[in-house]
Parts: sequence; structure tokens; C-alpha cells
Amino acid sequence: MKVAAIQMVSTAVVQDNLQQARTLLQQAADQGAELAVLPEYF
Repeated sequence: MKVAAIQMVSTAVVQDNLQQARTLLQQAADQGAELAVLPEYF
């Protein structure tokens, strides 16, 4: 199983954080990740 640990810099703008998370999750999936974890406060 391929696992991705997503690292990102969060801001106070929730919508921006969600969009960045979507982009990073898609990149992880494109690289074969079956499980991805996000920071606690994304």
C-alpha cells in the first residue's frame, strides 16, 4: 500500500486551504497513493 503524508501551509482562509488540499490529494492519487493523511489543522 502506498501512503502519502500531505504537508501544506494553511491560512486563515478555509476555502483556500480546501482547494490546496484537493490539489495535493489529487497529486498523491496520481502517483499511486491509496491512503493520504493531512495535517491536523489544514
